[in-house]
Amino acid sequence: TSSLKSSRRTQDLSRERFKCYYLMHKLTGCNISDISRFMHKNHTTILSGLNRAKYCYENDGKFARSIDRLTGCLA
Repeated sequence: TSSLKSSRRTQDLSRERFKCYYLMHKLTGCNISDISRFMHKNHTTILSGLNRAKYCYENDGKFARSIDRLTGCLA
């Protein structure tokens, strides 16, 4: 989790953060404020990440399969 909470902005790491935000929101029902406090990020960063995750889920099959696989493991 330390990499996910870091300030590094590589594309791979950012996509993993998007997945994390999406799963936290979807599986736990955490709101944006809760996620931002946990991840030490601004709430607008979380909102943007959730929007990006939704876009990637709808338009990127690999991303969607990864989310579905993780959801199955965690649910």
